[in-house]
Amino acid sequence: MTTLLITVRNEVRANAQSVNCVLGGGANGHLGLILDPRQYATISQYPYVRPMFPGPLYVPPNIPQQMAIMLQNQHKEHGRMAHIPKTIGFWTSDGACVEDV
Repeated sequence: MTTLLITVRNEVRANAQSVNCVLGGGANGHLGLILDPRQYATISQYPYVRPMFPGPLYVPPNIPQQMAIMLQNQHKEHGRMAHIPKTIGFWTSDGACVEDV
């Protein structure tokens, strides 16, 4: 592997790791986006699992307003987290490594 590719790989990993994130135990930022699950398992005991889109918000009828607001806020946060790109970096959405760099 050329020096340039190694440098780019290290910069991408450092950038992904510098973003605050609670996924995968919270200690490694978004490093789980660019490592395949096997590689990520070597640095964290917690798997990096991308959240699924929560679907439409359902607020039960006759629910107190505070509870409805809490449900809306939770739904918004789950939706925001689900917009993490499905594929990024060097591996595909099915977990296959494109190139082990």
